[in-house]
Amino acid sequence: MDNKVLIAVVAVVVLAAAGGGAALLLNNGHNGTSDSSILNIDSPGTYTGGEYEKVIIGAGVGDGDVTLKGVKILKELIIRGGGSHSVTMEDSDASQARTSIEKEEGETPRVNLINSQLGETDVTGRAIIEGDANSKVQSVTADGASVTFQGENTKVEEVKATGNTSVNITGGSVTTVEAVSSTVTVSGQSTTVSSVKATENTTVSVTSGNVTNVDASGSTVNVAGENATIENLDLSGQSAVSVQNGTVDSMSMQKDAQVSLEVGADGTL
Repeated sequence: MDNKVLIAVVAVVVLAAAGGGAALLLNNGHNGTSDSSILNIDSPGTYTGGEYEKVIIGAGVGDGDVTLKGVKILKELIIRGGGSHSVTMEDSDASQARTSIEKEEGETPRVNLINSQLGETDVTGRAIIEGDANSKVQSVTADGASVTFQGENTKVEEVKATGNTSVNITGGSVTTVEAVSSTVTVSGQSTTVSSVKATENTTVSVTSGNVTNVDASGSTVNVAGENATIENLDLSGQSAVSVQNGTVDSMSMQKDAQVSLEVGADGTL
């Protein structure tokens, strides 16, 4: 290479680093466009470093894998692509941002957190969320969706489900669940849920794991598993309870409660 050309190339690189926020983008040769505020990802790959107002994982990713390493997102994370082998966030922070998982076709996207944080998260369609012991999800709001929380170390503070949403908690811990006209299923021997509030024909099923408090109004509660436990069950409105297997430690009923109760031979109430 001509010395003058080499000098010019070096000068351009130095100027770009000085003016572009020093964001390093590694994408395995795939297309990803970024400026100081937005990172657009349209194909699978690994993207490393940077601070962005918005990150968009586009539909062009399809069912491929995307990894964000050391990325900080300040306002918005939109996930429209990624498959069951995941959108991985490693050493990344979206706790200040609002995340939207809105993939329309293909595999259910799995968001896998490794030493990473998610803030307020909205789900339309389908999503799987998993995290390690150093990760946490602040809240998940789902309307007419299907959301699965898996992995023994996954931590979620709050889940809100409406519009016939299906919430499946197969591992980890969830602090509170508020479900309206939806289904909530708790499974996994080490799974723990602190509180479930179920209203308007919601069905709560515990097949394994421990739920500390269930407040059910006009809803159905099923306990069906040897290692399934509800510690405190409070009922109101026209509700139904079935304990075929497992344990309900304590049950109380409000004045307006009209309860259909069924206890199987292996159930304890």
